[in-house]
Order: sequence, then C-alpha cells, then structure tokens
Amino acid sequence: MEDSRKIHYFFLVLVFLFGCYGAYVNYKVLQEDTTPFIYDILNSYVTSIDHYRFLQQGDIIGFINHYITKYSRDYPALYMFQTFPFYAIFGISEDAAAMSNTIYLFILLFSVYFIGKKMKNSYAGFLSASIVLFIPGVLSFSRVYLPDFGLAAFFLLSLALFLYSDFLSFLGPLQGLACSSNIPFLCILEWLCSYYT
Repeated sequence: MEDSRKIHYFFLVLVFLFGCYGAYVNYKVLQEDTTPFIYDILNSYVTSIDHYRFLQQGDIIGFINHYITKYSRDYPALYMFQTFPFYAIFGISEDAAAMSNTIYLFILLFSVYFIGKKMKNSYAGFLSASIVLFIPGVLSFSRVYLPDFGLAAFFLLSLALFLYSDFLSFLGPLQGLACSSNIPFLCILEWLCSYYT
C-alpha cells in the first residue's frame, strides 16, 4: 500500500512537471510569435481588456453596462475573466491572454491522469497524461485565446469528478441530455462512465 501511494505521488509530481513544461514551451513560442489575434472573430481579446480596465479603475457600473452590451453570448459566461490574473501579473498583452490557457492545461493533464488512475491504475493515468500532452495540437491549441481548450479541460474535469464521486453519479445522464446537442458522443461516454462507477 505504501509503495502504491509513493508511486501515485511520484506520478502526480511528474504530471505537474509536464504541465510546467507545457507552460514553458507556450511561453517561449509566444515570445517568438508576432502573429496578431486575427482569428478572434468575436473580438473577445479587446472586450476582455475593456472588462479588465473597468474593474481595475473600480468602475463597477461601467463594467456591468459594458458586460451587458458588449459581451458575446456565444462564448461561456466567465471566459473573459480567465485573463485577469495574467493581465495583473504580466501586463495587458496578447501573450498574457494566450497564456491564460495554462490553467486549463494543468486541469486537462490532472483530469486525464485521475481518469486513467480510476479506470486502471496510476501507471495508466500517467501514460494517459503523457499521451495527451504530446498529441499534436494540444500544446499549440493551448496557446490560442479561444474557449475550446478550456471547455475540453472542464469536460474532462467533470468526467473525473463523476468517476470519483458516489453521490454525483446520477448527474451523468442529466448532463448527457443537456449537452446532447453539442457533443453527443462525449456526453454519452461520460454518462456511461458515471453509470458504471
């Protein structure tokens, strides 16, 4: 039992180091990259800057008015706020906005690790997290300021939580029904995993 606990903690440290590696690679690539956010169709980068400046100045009423009038309802409600800590630490820039997906990279890696650990063992969880990190496109997509990467990370986090909880397993079918219009296969997969735990 003690050895399996040591292996579990060892793999957790390795997964954390993988996340740090991914964050470092993203940081280095973003330093060299000078491409503007031309793919930002809904102008979410500029809107997040405006939101941040309203809050930074303490203008709550201006922030609420701006949020109601300028925020696109096509994106998740808290999407614009993910950049605020990175703006505060690194200053307002496209690189800081793109680096805000670093949090989701860690959520993705740890979620995949715990899913693999629950379904098989710590070795399977570590192998799963390793494979996910080195899938072509995962690191490059984590450098893009779009909500897709965060949504994927939170989907896997919810799957991991369903696998580890006894009292939340009844929510799997409800979430599957609620999301059936967006990603039916993944929701059905989540429902099956929550059903069989």
